[in-house]
Amino acid sequence: MKNFHEAVLKTNVSKELSKAYKKALEIENGRKWVENPVTINGETTTNVKPVWGGCYANVDITESQEEGKAELILTLVSRTLPNLKEAVKSYELDGMEIINTNY
Repeated sequence: MKNFHEAVLKTNVSKELSKAYKKALEIENGRKWVENPVTINGETTTNVKPVWGGCYANVDITESQEEGKAELILTLVSRTLPNLKEAVKSYELDGMEIINTNY
């Protein structure tokens, strides 16, 4: 689709922990609510605002050829190329293998 950038990565994890990894990766790339203190006329108020890293993530779990392991396929999509490249680099440093990118 035009105006989107994509990346697909994979890694093997323990089969027992595969669902936890899936949830962690998807939540890590979701929106988070953070407190935002604002000072106006000497008074500080705190409001809550959403923060998002700019990438949508989906994780598929498949059988690995290694016994007791599951393969995670992480798909990232973003309209913002720098955010996607940063995420891909971070996951690559964590040991994930890049399968495909569409930058």
